[in-house]
Amino acid sequence: TRDIAAGEEIYLDYGQEWEDAWNRHTESWNEKYGGESSDYVPASIMNAEQRPILLSNDTNLIHHSYLCRLEPFAREESIQEMPVEDYRANPTMEPHSWNNFTLSMYKDNDYMWWWPCDVVDTDGGRDSPTFRTVVYEKAPAHDRAPRIIRKLKNVPPSGIKFVDRPYHSNQHLSYAFRHYIPIPDDIFPLHWRDDYQTAESLHLG
Repeated sequence: TRDIAAGEEIYLDYGQEWEDAWNRHTESWNEKYGGESSDYVPASIMNAEQRPILLSNDTNLIHHSYLCRLEPFAREESIQEMPVEDYRANPTMEPHSWNNFTLSMYKDNDYMWWWPCDVVDTDGGRDSPTFRTVVYEKAPAHDRAPRIIRKLKNVPPSGIKFVDRPYHSNQHLSYAFRHYIPIPDDIFPLHWRDDYQTAESLHLG
């Protein structure tokens, strides 16, 4: 053995049992996004392919919900008589209006600019659709439903994105690969082992 150098790539051997299970899994994988009869498409693919935005109560929206973009440093306030804001009236909703500091620090930080939301109606036509949305707080108290913090109209598709529902991502699908990683006994120091008494008892010579 030797010390591992800083930045050096290392490999882990999961063992023959894991390798055999993985090979069986890959040999039976025969669909683009999953197993046979799967209707699941990862949210990242839905967004990259700019799949059509459905209303949140659409029965075809099984595996996904939505996030909506708000302006930088939006506040989570809920008021009794909440007006419906026009998305187009607030240019800071769109990243191209952000200053260089904001872009460099936060552009790729999804948590900062995207909030849970429902798409409740459509505003525009088929060629350039826009939507009405309700936006929710990010971290509601455990004993109540999330509060609505904004109501918006004329939201373009670029201001909405798909996200996998809890327990609906590809790692939760019935045909996902799952197999424990065995750890051989001899990887542990002898004195850590419950069955260690002497070298002779483990047939070490």
